[in-house]
Amino acid sequence: MPAPSASNGIERAISELAIPSVFLIVTVAVVREMYGAQEAGLVYLGLSIFMLSGIYFAAKYWNIQYTFGFVVAGIAAVYVVPGVMPHLIPAQFSDLGTMMVLGFIGLTGMRLFDKW
Repeated sequence: MPAPSASNGIERAISELAIPSVFLIVTVAVVREMYGAQEAGLVYLGLSIFMLSGIYFAAKYWNIQYTFGFVVAGIAAVYVVPGVMPHLIPAQFSDLGTMMVLGFIGLTGMRLFDKW
């Protein structure tokens, strides 16, 4: 099996960042209906931190091309793809989630310096 390429990193960024997890959307929607929008926003942030931290720790073992493709596509995904979350949770939670994703992409991009 060949080493992952930049196109594989782009595919991963699209699947992880541009398309929200079905589990995340369903969980937030259920919590919103049962407990309210504020609680759903907190659940969204908590689950997002959990999922992004798993990806970040896995990024330690990615090669340079894969990491670069992931970071570039992740930045593009945040700015180009419209989000679903502002329709489910209050805007401040959605904005905080976007800032978290940008911070995550920045930290993942800093992993490139570890690889050189």
